[in-house]
Amino acid sequence: MSAWIAILLALLLIYFTLHPSHEGYGWYLQLRRPRWFDFEQHIPFIWLGLYVFFFNSARLVLEPQWKWGYAASFLLLVAMAQGTSWLTCTSRSLKAGVVLGILAWLWNLGMVLSLLSVSTTAALLLLPYLIWGPIVIVGRHQMDALNANSRRKPGRRSLAEKT
Repeated sequence: MSAWIAILLALLLIYFTLHPSHEGYGWYLQLRRPRWFDFEQHIPFIWLGLYVFFFNSARLVLEPQWKWGYAASFLLLVAMAQGTSWLTCTSRSLKAGVVLGILAWLWNLGMVLSLLSVSTTAALLLLPYLIWGPIVIVGRHQMDALNANSRRKPGRRSLAEKT
């Protein structure tokens, strides 16, 4: 199997496995946002672009010679990046998404630095996520402050509601 096919299949598997449910994403969409963080209609296009960059970066590194360490690093990066939305929507915790987002951003930074000696182009293709990651992290952090009452699990009543 060609490296590009394996990479593409892995990306698709991660995307469909860690895609938030309609219910979880519905919860996320109804949350209040800072004014600057209201561009949900563009998110699918941003992620499509990021996946294209991830794919091409991995292809540049893994096609000349498959190395399991790099393959696992790319898989972990994509799983953590995609997993931030899944974790946020599944756990209904913006803080959980922020923490995983920070870890994904740090992992991406480490990959950029390590890929510079292998392929400068592959490293540069990971730079868009270094830009996108902080936007989402700050946005979710500010959303958490705006939606303090949404942190409770559905069906649980606060102490004030019980009295």
